[in-house]
Amino acid sequence: MNRVFNESEPWSRREVFSTAVSLGLATLVCLSFTTGAGAAKGPETTIDRLLVQSGMTHMIESFARSASEQMALRSADFENEDERYAQEIFQAVFAAPVIRKHVNEAVFNSYNPAYAAELASWFGSELGSKFRDAEIHAQSLDATGELLQFAQASQTQPPNPERLAIAVKINEARGASDLSFRLVSEMLRGILSGTANVSLVDGHAPTAADIEAVVQAQTAPHAALLEQQMIVSFLFTGRNFSLADNRAYLKHIDSDAGKWFYARSGDGLVSAMVLAGRAFGSYSSSWVQDMRGAASPDSTEERREKAAESGRSYANGQSQIACVDNVYEQRKACKEDACFVDASLFAQACLMAAKPAPNFCNGVPGTADDLAILIYWRLSRCDARGTPDAYCDAAMGAVQQYCAAKAAGY
Repeated sequence: MNRVFNESEPWSRREVFSTAVSLGLATLVCLSFTTGAGAAKGPETTIDRLLVQSGMTHMIESFARSASEQMALRSADFENEDERYAQEIFQAVFAAPVIRKHVNEAVFNSYNPAYAAELASWFGSELGSKFRDAEIHAQSLDATGELLQFAQASQTQPPNPERLAIAVKINEARGASDLSFRLVSEMLRGILSGTANVSLVDGHAPTAADIEAVVQAQTAPHAALLEQQMIVSFLFTGRNFSLADNRAYLKHIDSDAGKWFYARSGDGLVSAMVLAGRAFGSYSSSWVQDMRGAASPDSTEERREKAAESGRSYANGQSQIACVDNVYEQRKACKEDACFVDASLFAQACLMAAKPAPNFCNGVPGTADDLAILIYWRLSRCDARGTPDAYCDAAMGAVQQYCAAKAAGY
């Protein structure tokens, strides 16, 4: 690929793909060190305590806060409301509660009480709690300067060979650098896939091969750096501990219980990044389509009224579910900006005139609800329909608008 965008297109098309890449890579550093372990007592409650005792909960909240802060710092570079709204979407889908939910589920699905008890013993010990606190400190903003100085010093003053060997083994046993690479790659892949239908690569919508090429180009150069960062991080964590203590730490990491928890919690983090990437891409994409359609010179008053009348006509004898199905197919066939507005107007009119479906609006979040709730509801409904893409996301948006209007008494 020679260039990502057709430069003659407006922001909503020209920028969205590259914005997705930059927002995705903005999480690289804070994702690099987000891994954990833990302990407690009787599945869900035990896992919650396990995540807290291990420091995983603190690390997830720290990551979410860092991602939000990075986006806030970038906001000065955002030139218009579109880019700022993309920032809001990004912050919503990378929220700590969502990430914690995925990690909890991943650990629960392969829960092993014997492993949990062993981990509880480690984190309840004096040495285990000290290493946990050292890990948390290593990832804090307060430690950033210390960590950089430590990394720079290690270039001119190589660490003790045994300490280095232990750090390398910890990284391997924990799968830390591999996990960081998976986190970034999967999240970026989801974002790019979701924004594909409003992006251009050399004048055409990016294919799966185009997307994969971008993911590889953006992430492959970081693989060696991530490994180096993780090893330095583990050296930094154990710097104030004796060699015997570091060996005990490695024994914990390399135990069956340690490998189980780090692998499962890591899978949960990856799952969260996959969903967050998809949600950001799909929601941003459908929003861009609607905004661009509304601004299209082809979206005349006469055309909008015709679309609404078509919706009312189609609704005769039809169920509200049929309206949603029809909207999805219309959006999928859209070839011009204005037709996305047509589909939305069709949906509103059709849903109002169709035979009411029992409990149609039950569980549908209102348009004023938390942005993350809106996004993930749409994505879950589209997954249930087997059509997890931006077209379905937009069709579900029509349902949200209808239900919000109904709740308001319109």
